[in-house]
Amino acid sequence: MRQEGSSDSGLTSSRSGKRPPAIILGDDPVNGLGVARNLGRLGVTVHRVGAARQPLLRSRYLHTQIVVPDLDSMDDDGYARVLEQAGDRIGRDAVLFPLTDLHVMRLCRCE
Repeated sequence: MRQEGSSDSGLTSSRSGKRPPAIILGDDPVNGLGVARNLGRLGVTVHRVGAARQPLLRSRYLHTQIVVPDLDSMDDDGYARVLEQAGDRIGRDAVLFPLTDLHVMRLCRCE
């Protein structure tokens, strides 16, 4: 339980005491920039996986952008492989933040 006045934002891992990285999924510049800025200000390392390079998604809080041109149209197995490869590239487990309903639905279908 979080006590009032506590500096714990709920994003801290209880094991390591370090915040896990985040991966934002999709090409929505408005939501993507908002998520990246808010997480980045909390000290979370933010990465992005999308189908296109988005000039509007440039932020000092966005550590890497992984562009997969057919991300939105590939089959579910390919989508899951892309996410696994992104995790391998980052080097540890990450929290996923889908920016659009398309990515929410695709994540729901991943096993």
